[in-house]
Amino acid sequence: MKESWEAARLHGESDYTAQFSELIARIDLSAELIDPAQAAICWYTNRLPYHNIEHMFAVTEEVLDQCGIQKLDSVARQALCLAALWHDADYPTPLSETPEYVSKEQRSAKLAFDAITQTTDPSQTCPVQTTQLARQVADLIESTHESKTPSTPYEIILNQADLCNLQGSLVEVLQNTMLLFVESRILAGEEFVGNVEQFAIDHAEQLTDYCNSSQIFLQKLLETKFTRHATLASLRETVLQISPKNIRRLVFGKPS
Repeated sequence: MKESWEAARLHGESDYTAQFSELIARIDLSAELIDPAQAAICWYTNRLPYHNIEHMFAVTEEVLDQCGIQKLDSVARQALCLAALWHDADYPTPLSETPEYVSKEQRSAKLAFDAITQTTDPSQTCPVQTTQLARQVADLIESTHESKTPSTPYEIILNQADLCNLQGSLVEVLQNTMLLFVESRILAGEEFVGNVEQFAIDHAEQLTDYCNSSQIFLQKLLETKFTRHATLASLRETVLQISPKNIRRLVFGKPS
């Protein structure tokens, strides 16, 4: 199993102070946006195997790299990076506490909007320009919902960064599949005990069902999020190889 979650499980936001400060500096945020950006990390926890602080960093850094490659201006860069920082902020909330009619993306978008538009002086209103940026950030976050097809260049950047787990090696995809399976059980209220490999052994039947449903879900996701992606065929091939047998063989190094 990849080292990141096993090692980072006990790490809190304070363990990322230097790394987070460096990331904020690279984004080169306007002064009034620094506090809203820094507040994002408080909404993530490494108690979750996948949608955690490490994921927030990975997506934001991928977005930042794409902003550089595509030579986007500072306004676009700030909006995209704020969206990346906040895009999964609501994931630690148990599913049972999220109303059915409100998606996690909608809740994360609202958290981001409120953080950006909040003023320190109650007697003052948020500047129109800041409110417009906050709405752009919220819209970008909502575009990451599984049912949404990204329709703008900025939405494409954020959505593909959010799904960077599909663009790595097969082993990385299988590792992330396993982490997402553990996470699904944790969010359903199950306590995680021991290590990931033992968890897989103890939940063999559920893992098989999860891999099957993941293939169907990810194939549909590819049709909405990667419709214009140059390596769509290879991504589809990777998805087809998601199985408990391959996880056991390639992730845990066990004979098939």
